[in-house]
Amino acid sequence: MFRLPRSVDYSFLILSLLADQTCSDLISAPTIAARCNLPIPHTAKILKSLQRLGIVGSIRGTKGGYYLNPEYRDTSLFDVYQMTEGTFSISECLESSQCKCSALPDCKLKPYLRDLNQTLIQAMQKITLSSLNQSPKNCHFLV
Repeated sequence: MFRLPRSVDYSFLILSLLADQTCSDLISAPTIAARCNLPIPHTAKILKSLQRLGIVGSIRGTKGGYYLNPEYRDTSLFDVYQMTEGTFSISECLESSQCKCSALPDCKLKPYLRDLNQTLIQAMQKITLSSLNQSPKNCHFLV
């Protein structure tokens, strides 16, 4: 079954919440966890990772918290995926020319996997962090 890694899923949720705030609105990790209904340890770990990447910033102290760096408001979900996980690929054989799959020489599935992979990438490129907080106008990416 194809699934986004939990860390990516949680990153999308956290960044969506932060994208809905103004730059002066700081939100603590426990508050982010509560609003996103996520475990605090996972939230803190993801926030640290996003901070290392420069996507979020933080201010320490009792009135501190996290914020989305303004230049990332219009970042696509695909870009977030690439920053957090690396190359997006639904199959190992699409990632590298050095694939050692025994079925590869006669594989009839690879062209379809390539098309499916590209369709998913295009769909994720259409969704920005700031758009996640708006009512979806059209979620039919394959049309």
